[in-house]
This record gives sequence, structure tokens and C-alpha cells, in this order.
Amino acid sequence: MPVGAGTGWVWAVDVPMWILAVFITVLNLAVFCIVLGKQKLRTFTNYFVASLAIADAITGALLLPVYSLGPAIVIGYANAITLPCSISNVCAVTYDRYLAIVYPLQYYVIISKRFKPIIVTSWVLPILLSLFPLIYDTNVTLLIHRIYTITAVLVMEIIVPYIFIFIAYCRIFLKLRKQSKNRLVLTGSMLNKKQIKLERQTRSEARVAKLVAVIAFIFFLSWLPVTYMTVSVMVFENRTLIPSSLPIISVFTITLSALINPILYAVLKPDIRKQTLSYIRRFRARFRALCCHWRSNHCSREFPRAVSFASATTFTDLEPIELTIKMKSFLSSQVEAR
Repeated sequence: MPVGAGTGWVWAVDVPMWILAVFITVLNLAVFCIVLGKQKLRTFTNYFVASLAIADAITGALLLPVYSLGPAIVIGYANAITLPCSISNVCAVTYDRYLAIVYPLQYYVIISKRFKPIIVTSWVLPILLSLFPLIYDTNVTLLIHRIYTITAVLVMEIIVPYIFIFIAYCRIFLKLRKQSKNRLVLTGSMLNKKQIKLERQTRSEARVAKLVAVIAFIFFLSWLPVTYMTVSVMVFENRTLIPSSLPIISVFTITLSALINPILYAVLKPDIRKQTLSYIRRFRARFRALCCHWRSNHCSREFPRAVSFASATTFTDLEPIELTIKMKSFLSSQVEAR
């Protein structure tokens, strides 16, 4: 039965779920389009970010609608696809930051060779793991299903990725701490241009690493209820450990990561933030131009004598205040002429 089944839950669960599904899908697809739509944003790091945005968009476009409409077995498959795809892409972004901070001089050489295999693996491996239960018709009573749940789901999709993320960020922040101490030593000495450039690059990479660390932590929190329920049912075989409200709460916690990630990119990642603000300014300019164009046409119909003025002025190039001043000036000159 879907989470929102029954008339009592329609407005309380289903409607917010569909609203969140639309927002998550649109925001993450917007991040994907921003990255691919601008040549200067097509870096290895941003490609990993775009891949993670697609995984989050799948959460909004597939998982939430399935929770609202699908039967239990379909919900299980949707969970089995979205969780590993998301965590694998978080690991991919973490690995990119690890190389950029710990091995800055060898970063481009290493990542250029490993980029395509990492992207392919982060999608193909999770999908293959999630479809493995089809071999035995997803019969949860079989011993093989319990082995699959413990090894594939619990170990490979949860424990191992988070151990990797934890170790990677420990090394990243230790490296940043060491660089900070070296910076204090070099503050009093003269720095050449190469050292200054490397220092700026390190600070930029550090900001992105902190952003990805926040994303990984939010992802862990958002999927924690689902992980707890999976372990309780499939490992301990004890459904009484699950509170009655937790399945519904888990649906909305899943959306936490997928909804916040694109906002974090647009606010905290400098290059994506800059491009996002550029698109917003461009949209505002076009909207103002349309408003001015509408006002000019409206005024031309209301004041027939203003046609010559309207034809002589490009209203799409005027700000609303400028348009009002010019129109008042023109009308006052017409009155004086009479």
C-alpha cells in the first residue's frame, strides 16, 4: 500500500510529496543544465556535481511518485535504485575533492584518466546491484535474499561508502590544516606568483571540499531512517523496532538531501553561484522589457496622440521609472501645445 493511501492521508502526505517531487526535479535539472550549458563550468568537479544532480532528480521524479502511487514491491525497487545511485555519486564527488586537496599537483593527470570509469561505475554498479533480486523473483523468505541484503545493501551500499567518505574527509581536513600552518610560516616571507596562484587554488578547492562534506553529512541524515528500517527488518527480522510513524517520516527525510543540494550549489559553489545570478539578472531584464513593452502598447491605445512618441522610442530598453517620466513629459508637452 502506498504511503499516502487512504483519504485521511491525501492532503497530509500525498500533496506535499508531489509538490516536493516537482521542486526537487526542477531544481536539480536546473543545476544540470547550468553546468552543461556554460563552457567554463564544464570541469571535472562540476561534471560530478551534475551527475549527483541527476541522481537527486531521479529521487524527485521517480521515488516520490512511486511512494504515493506504487505498491510495496515497486517502492522497494525504487529505494533500491535511488539510494545506491545517490551514495555512489556522493562518493565520486568526495573522491574528486580528495584528489584535488591531497594530490593537487597530480590531480588533473589522475582525474582525466579515471573520470569516465568513475562516472560509469557510479551508475552501472548500483543499478546492477539493485536489480539482482530479480534473479530469484525477490522472494524475501529465501536465504539468498537475506545474504543479499546484508552484503549488497548493508555492507556495499551503506557501510563501505561511509567509511570511505569518513576516511577521505579526515585526510582532506588534515591536509588543509597542514597547509594552513604552512601559510602562517610563509606569511612573513615574500611569495612569488606561482605560490600565490597555488594558494588561491588551494583555498578555492578547500571551499568546495567543505561544501561536499556538508552534502555528504546531509545525505547521511536524510537516508538514516530508511537504513534503520532496512536493518531492523532484513537483518534483525524485528518489525517492532520500527515506530509506526517512521515510514512516513522517512519519505520526507529522503527529500532533504535532494532538495537542499541544488540550493547549496547555487549559494555556496562560487562558479555555479555566479552563473545562477547571471541567469537571474537576465531573466529580470527580459521580464522588465516585456512589462515595458506591454505598458507602451497600453498607453498607445489609451492616448492616440502618443503613437508617434511610442514609435520613436524603444520601450524595451527603458526602465519602468524612465518610461513613466518620459510619458509624463510627452503628455505635458501635448497639453501645452493645445
